[in-house]
Amino acid sequence: MKHTTVGLRAFPLRGIAGVVPSLIAWVRRELRIRRAVDALAALDDRQLADIGLSRSHVEYVARYGRLPRWAERIRQ
Repeated sequence: MKHTTVGLRAFPLRGIAGVVPSLIAWVRRELRIRRAVDALAALDDRQLADIGLSRSHVEYVARYGRLPRWAERIRQ
């Protein structure tokens, strides 16, 4: 029986090595967004109005850092 060795190139480690950092970055970003949503959701409606938000905009603002364009047009 002949034994052969398999090099690391036979395994798709490059693909996994590229996915893992991206997955970690995505998880960190989502956790940061959830903390921002929780912080904004803890404010009462008057405090949200003081900073120009309504409760329906909280997640959008936490995720994208601004109001949606349609909401900006309505406010003007």
